Amino acid sequence: MSNVFQSETGTMWYSIYSVGDVDIDQEHANIDFMLSVLSVDDSQFKDQIQYLVKALALHFVNEEKIADARGYNMSDGHRQEHRRVTAQLEAIMDSLQGKKVDPVTVAQNLQDTLREHILEYDRYLTAPEFF
Repeated sequence: MSNVFQSETGTMWYSIYSVGDVDIDQEHANIDFMLSVLSVDDSQFKDQIQYLVKALALHFVNEEKIADARGYNMSDGHRQEHRRVTAQLEAIMDSLQGKKVDPVTVAQNLQDTLREHILEYDRYLTAPEFF
C-alpha cells in the first residue's frame, strides 16, 4: 500500500507547534498520524478521509471544551475558524461522493488548511495574553 505522503520527509504539520497542553498536543499528533497513513488507493482513501474529517470535527469540539475548562485563550475568532474549517471539511466529504478524486491533492489541501490553522490560532492557546 502506498501512502499519499510517502515521498515526503515525514513532516508533521498539525503538531508542528506544541500548544503546551498534553491533551490538545496528543490530538494534534494523532491527526498528523492519520494524515501520514492516508492511502493513494481511491476506495481506501475515501474511507480514511471520512474518518479523519470526523476526528477533526471532534477535535475542534474537544479543543474548545479543554480551552474553556483550563482558561486558555480561545477567542471568538478561533471558534469561528473551527466552524469555517468544519464546513470546509464537510464540503470535501460531499465532493468525494461518487467521484474519482486525486488523494494527493485532497490530502495536501487538508494539510495546508491545518497548518494555517495552527499557525494562526492554536499556537496562541496557552500563550500569556499581552492585551
